[in-house]
Amino acid sequence: MAKARCGALHGAHRRCYAGAMKRLDDLTRTELATLGREYMLFGHLLNRAALPYVHMQIGAEAREAIAIDEWMGASPVYTRRMQQCMGFAGDDVPTIFKGFQLDVGFPHQYMDVHYALESPQRGFFWLQSCGALLEVEQYGEAAVRSMCHAIEDPTFDASAVATNPRARCRPIH
Repeated sequence: MAKARCGALHGAHRRCYAGAMKRLDDLTRTELATLGREYMLFGHLLNRAALPYVHMQIGAEAREAIAIDEWMGASPVYTRRMQQCMGFAGDDVPTIFKGFQLDVGFPHQYMDVHYALESPQRGFFWLQSCGALLEVEQYGEAAVRSMCHAIEDPTFDASAVATNPRARCRPIH
């Protein structure tokens, strides 16, 4: 049987979990946070790997439509599940922002999202840097509009509406 030696990579954020597997209930908060970020990145990468194939097979318009349908269909489901799993609830902007912080569409290190809460009913979020924008800029303005306007704008509403049916996210481009 092969053995592996694991060392700490990037400080305490990467640990080796060699040995007996732990149940999620047995993980520390720090371990759960690390695992959650890995799951978030995995989900994001799975999506990023599938859509170029769709684009190549049936075109840009189909890719855009599928991406919108995918996010708008999945976001309400996983938003509610995350809230239940993580034990938070509500219908205000802080609850929506908590959901965004766990959203597979906002993977940490790929997108640097910042939040400002004006009141429980109003807030702003913005991207200090955006991996998706950096990826599509090289393909021109049409690709940027597709990603940053056509796809993302309606899907933010879908995520917010999962928490509060009256909530809306309005882009400021």
